[in-house]
Amino acid sequence: MTRYRRFLGSELPNAVGRNEKGSLRVADGQEGHLSFGPYITLEAGDYVAGIYMRRVGPAKPANITIDVVTDPGEIEVAHLNIPHREILDKVAGIVAVPFSLYGEASNLQIRVFVPAGIMIEIEELVIIPMRARRWTA
Repeated sequence: MTRYRRFLGSELPNAVGRNEKGSLRVADGQEGHLSFGPYITLEAGDYVAGIYMRRVGPAKPANITIDVVTDPGEIEVAHLNIPHREILDKVAGIVAVPFSLYGEASNLQIRVFVPAGIMIEIEELVIIPMRARRWTA
């Protein structure tokens, strides 16, 4: 993968939440996966999954869980718990989740799990390949 991949919040599968304003995925207060997917295949390498999200309403003492999983058997390759209070509320900010794949990975998912009563919006997901840098003297 030489370029980044971009997915609007409303394009990703979900178990809870609703789509609004054309491209946003908005939590509806239910516990569950607000987004998952995109079920793509990536070659071995280092990547960053960036989720543009915004907190809706007052901060609550709970964590949003983001994990990166691949087939077979939904093997977890990255995991991040982010406190609800650390998510920006005026504009969408990016939450970055770095991950490495040591071989080709199929059905890759970036999953966002919200506890009951937690309100956020997901604007988009980007998956960015990190290129190795060469240092010269």
